Order: sequence, then structure tokens, then C-alpha cells
Amino acid sequence: MAELDTTSITSADIDNYINANDDFAFELEVRNLCFTGERVEFGGTYIDPVTGKTRQFDIRAYWRRQTRVLQMAIECKRLQPYAPLVMSRVPRRSQESFHELIYCYERSFQTLRIKECRYESVKLVGKTNMQLRREMTARDKGKPTKFEFKSDDKAVFEKWEQALCSADELVRTAPDFVRTVGDVFVMVLPVVVIPDGTLWVVDYHERKGHMERQKPQPVDHASFYVAKDYGTLAGPTPRYCISHLEFFTFSAFRDFTRLLSNYQDQCEPFFRNTLFPLPQIENQISMADFVRRSAELAP
Repeated sequence: MAELDTTSITSADIDNYINANDDFAFELEVRNLCFTGERVEFGGTYIDPVTGKTRQFDIRAYWRRQTRVLQMAIECKRLQPYAPLVMSRVPRRSQESFHELIYCYERSFQTLRIKECRYESVKLVGKTNMQLRREMTARDKGKPTKFEFKSDDKAVFEKWEQALCSADELVRTAPDFVRTVGDVFVMVLPVVVIPDGTLWVVDYHERKGHMERQKPQPVDHASFYVAKDYGTLAGPTPRYCISHLEFFTFSAFRDFTRLLSNYQDQCEPFFRNTLFPLPQIENQISMADFVRRSAELAP
């Protein structure tokens, strides 16, 4: 156990520490980007669906276009360039190329699976990540200081796990929009935001029957496949699956919220064609209505 220094901590000590490690200030900056949406919640609590314990979320926000709602469960982590997040990506398989919507109407709700829109086959998707850093090795007297690379995923994993847990409540409360909006389509998206310059990827491409690793490169956004199942809806299709978790740098998330606020008239096409494509929605609703009416007419 490390020895405790009993020297009193001063205002300057606190100020120096916060300057180097202020996650809260970073959360405030991210929260400010979300004010382009219809509603923002900051620093509230929820019940962890796995442990049953009370936990705190960073940010929740939603954007709406008519009867289409995008809800985000956002967690923030102030990483440093000397300890960045490194994600390994491979081409996305066809069975991973989907996202789901919750269709909420007066008497019930159901899930709709949207294929090949937001998440397309062959495009690169994250499968594993780690936080990389250098650590000083034991010093040998009279020899230069040596450093070695260390990696772990604990700190970042905790953040994206919190985003997924926070999303659980958004899934369960999605039908509440019916009272204010009427029939509505809801997408729940978990997000982790980190500072600029702290997100790297290592991509793997298939070449002649084996996976060939590319050189690491910095990026500002990456999707990570999670396929998290939420069996919390009490409707005819009660299970809702969140297929991907989104990692954004601060600047990329700023651009994303600008898009959602209709920057340069891009919001409507993004909602209509990418998140809530009408042909797929109409097809699945028609099928669901047929099944439901058939059940109602059955003896």
C-alpha cells in the first residue's frame, strides 16, 4: 500500500490537479454542444440494470424531426495524447450492418431492424480497444531512464459500459414520447466523447486469405460493434438491440451536433435516409400490422 503524505493540500494543489485532470470541465464543454437538441439532462442518476445500484450518467440529450427521435446516452472521458485510445477495426460483416428503432404507438410498441443504412457492410468497425501509455521502468544507477509501453482497457471500458447502461433507461422510457408526440420512431445511441488527438485506429484488411494490418492512424470518429440486447419492452417485439457504440473526438461530436441542428440543411436527409429510412419502416410496419390483425381475428 502506498504511503500517505500527511501534508495539507492547498488551493494551489487542487488547482494544479484540476488543470491536468478536469473531467468535469470537459463534460461541461460537451454538454454545451448538446443544446442544439430539444432536451439535455446533465449529471443525473439511474438504476444500473445489472447490479441494481444507483449510478450517475454524464449527459443525455435528444433531437427530434417530426415523429423521429434520436436519443443519446453520452459519456465523456478526458484522455491525454500521451495515453490515447487505440481501436482495432475490421470490415463489418453483413449480419452486423444494422441498427434498430423503437416504433411507439397508442397501445403498444415494437422494434424495427434497419439494414445497411447507418452501418454498412465492408465499412470498418471496431472490435477491440485499449489505452496505450509509456511507463518508467525501474531505474538502474548510472544508466539512462527507460520507458516501456503498457496498455489496458479498464478506464475506457468503464465509460462505454456506463453509456450502454444509461441507454437502458432511454430504451424503457421511449414509449413516453407517445403522450407528447403521438406515434413516434425512436433510436437510442450510446456515445463516448474524448478530446481531440486521443483516438487512433489500427485497421485490418483481408488480403489473399489472411488479415493484413495497416499502419496506425489518428481519426476523429469510429463505430464500435457491441450488439447489446435490451429485453425491457413489453410489446409484441420486446427486445431492442443496440448494435454500435460511437466514439467521437470533441471536434467530431461538435460537427455531429451541428448536423443534427440542421447545419447547411443536412439534418433532414440524415434523419430520413440514414437513421429512419421510410421504405424499410413502412415494410416492417405493414408486416407487423398484418400479424397483429391476424391474431385479433383468430378464434
